[in-house]
Amino acid sequence: MSENSQQLILDEILISLKNGDNHAMDALYEKTNKRLLAICYGYLRSLPKAEDALHDSYVKIFENVNTFKGKNGYNWVYTICKNVCLNYIKKQKREVATNLDDEENAYLFTDYADAPTLKDESGVLKIAEKVLNFQEY
Repeated sequence: MSENSQQLILDEILISLKNGDNHAMDALYEKTNKRLLAICYGYLRSLPKAEDALHDSYVKIFENVNTFKGKNGYNWVYTICKNVCLNYIKKQKREVATNLDDEENAYLFTDYADAPTLKDESGVLKIAEKVLNFQEY
């Protein structure tokens, strides 16, 4: 099949989806999942993140299929996928890695029972546990 006929088939699938045929989502996935996963992996360089981005891309496609104009379906799908990946990258830049085993980060836990076990080489925590009430400790 030529590239042009592949494009026409994808356009038809997207039009069917736009017209309410939810089974067209299966066809869309079959036609595009390998290419879109490769795109996601190219941006994110992690298979688990690429798979998450691929899933989110299909959700966005489904949510926004009413904006599809009927032509250039692959470009439309690719643009959504690319934007999802770029949003993942932006989000990663804003995230700060936290070592949850570090005593300095123990305050991040809202419930003491969820906090990691702290190393108490000096015995200060044992004394604090005896002297302070639960909230203070």
